[in-house]
Amino acid sequence: MALTDAGTGAVTVLLGNGDGTFGPPISFYSEAIEPVSIVALDLNGDGKADLAVADPATGAVYVMLGNGDGTFQTAVSYAAGSDPESLMVSSAAGTVPSLAVANPASNVVTVLQGNGDGTFQPAVSYAAGTTPLSLVFFTSASGPSLAVVDNGTSSILDLAIQ
Repeated sequence: MALTDAGTGAVTVLLGNGDGTFGPPISFYSEAIEPVSIVALDLNGDGKADLAVADPATGAVYVMLGNGDGTFQTAVSYAAGSDPESLMVSSAAGTVPSLAVANPASNVVTVLQGNGDGTFQPAVSYAAGTTPLSLVFFTSASGPSLAVVDNGTSSILDLAIQ
């Protein structure tokens, strides 16, 4: 399990013991960031959990590749819009994981296509209503899409992505 605390700049990992309980917390701190959303998934295909963290203070998503023991490599920063908040990772079987983040201040969703090795291509932004807050990847008949909750219009948008 992974948690964020924007107030302290902490990213905390709790490793599972395999019996429904967790070991002691392992925290990473950076006063330079305000992590608000986190996903944990194998982003580079090595079988180890990696982390991606959205930070609206810096306009970036930070990717930390896992070492398999609860520690992580140095974070790599990817520009992700003016106010990245809600972060989602695609995890469809047989696909390379990609990241998407809602940017409510600029009314866009930013997508970072994965390269399969834990790195990502430059961000591509898509118009997404008036205040996109939350999102989820899914596959439609036309290909990969995002369902985006638009707080400004109280609706759910179907956003086709390339």
